[in-house]
Amino acid sequence: MRAMLLREVLDQPRLKLALLTGAEGRERPVTRLYVTDLPDPAATWPAARSC
Repeated sequence: MRAMLLREVLDQPRLKLALLTGAEGRERPVTRLYVTDLPDPAATWPAARSC
């Protein structure tokens, strides 16, 4: 089985993902995936907005 690159995951528009830092990391293989349904902390925690 071929490893998927982070770039391939980010290029899926329905996932609505964005790489926030480290553009060189786009070519790294994805080795683990964790799914969560937690809300965006910036939308729910005021202290996160001031960082």
